[in-house]
Amino acid sequence: MNKNLSKIFLTTFSILIPILGFDFFLKLINYPSRNSVIMLLSGGRFNSQEMGIRHYSRNSELRQTAIYDGEIEYDYKFETDENGFRITHRCDIRNPKSVIAITGDSFTEGQGSSIVWVSKIQNKLCKNKIKTFNTAMAGYSIIGMRKSLDYAKNSLGASHSIVAITTGDILRSHAEMISNEVCSVYASRTNKCGDSATWWHFPSNLYGEELINYSKTKFKYGLKEVYKNAKFDIKNKIRSWENKNPKNKNLYLNTKAMNHISSIYGPKKTLLIIIPTKLDIGLENKPNKKKKFSKNLNIFLKKINNDIEVYDLRSCPLTKNHFYKKDGHPNESGQKLIGECAYGVLDIKKFLSVSNL
Repeated sequence: MNKNLSKIFLTTFSILIPILGFDFFLKLINYPSRNSVIMLLSGGRFNSQEMGIRHYSRNSELRQTAIYDGEIEYDYKFETDENGFRITHRCDIRNPKSVIAITGDSFTEGQGSSIVWVSKIQNKLCKNKIKTFNTAMAGYSIIGMRKSLDYAKNSLGASHSIVAITTGDILRSHAEMISNEVCSVYASRTNKCGDSATWWHFPSNLYGEELINYSKTKFKYGLKEVYKNAKFDIKNKIRSWENKNPKNKNLYLNTKAMNHISSIYGPKKTLLIIIPTKLDIGLENKPNKKKKFSKNLNIFLKKINNDIEVYDLRSCPLTKNHFYKKDGHPNESGQKLIGECAYGVLDIKKFLSVSNL
């Protein structure tokens, strides 16, 4: 009996030693290196608890930072209103003629920028005594946008809606968000910080090198991360295959969500704006991805209500100088130019004429 136990022990020991040694070596050389992007948030939280839609801490000043490969890509502050939405334009109207709800993803929330493209339109609406709420949130699919517009309709009295999408939103799956003292994170099987898209909460007094050093404490290396990344790659390949299917589930659900928006607001009281990305203007050399997104966009547009006014801004003359180098978002000059392009083509007067104003 003792001999058998000894054999089992020796066998287990001989297997574990090389595994642990290899794991130690990977951590020593900081592998896998893809753990080089860290999102940081201070001053509040980012979740979909309580309200049932994504929102930040209410009436707060937050700071968001993105660190790529040990360098700060952007670091900016923004304020939120009583609903937890980012304030992208201040408009003090006691008795507005009407309320317009705006939604979108991180491009319309203004991630990475103190300037947000939609504020130019909000300013014009404010001068016409129209109150607006920008409910856009990072990571939103059209399903998430639909939920935020339901909230705006039922709780804020919105009569019109402006939906701003990127071509990738059409295939994006919906995810709830949770938060705790350590982070704000996409809900997942584990709900652990770092296991899915994560905004790490950090002390607001950190800047420069101190901030970069803090971000490095969130990097994860070793065999466990290799395994997680392998699973992630497999899931991405499966998702890529699913996206090529014209009966793609996310395409169907996002199309259904867009039609729901037009049904509760009315198709003529709903504007759809297509925001340009790096992929759209040729800054990403991924022709197959671009072709796939374009194909699915055409399917999407054919299946939504024909009375929805669509404004395609992908011809806006953006260049690489209008985007962050490593991050995919527009910088402040990019946000400003998108705002000018939108302002130049949107027929706000026509939009407002179809109303109870």
